[in-house]
Amino acid sequence: MVVEQNFRYFEAAKTKKLFHQYPMTDVTLVMFFRIKQQELDCIRAATERLRLNADKNEAMYVAGVKPDALEHDIER
Repeated sequence: MVVEQNFRYFEAAKTKKLFHQYPMTDVTLVMFFRIKQQELDCIRAATERLRLNADKNEAMYVAGVKPDALEHDIER
């Protein structure tokens, strides 16, 4: 799971870089859809883990959210 998560971060960074590197081209449109697909994959993975009663912190990790981040936002 760690290797897959690291690859997702690498791919997301590369996609965002290409998105901003070639503005006003067809590459921008393709990268936009890849970014949205990556977001959807993260949401689906987190939802599936919650549906299967997995640990909440693990689901948040898969979605790319630090477990401590939400606790700090709730306290504010």
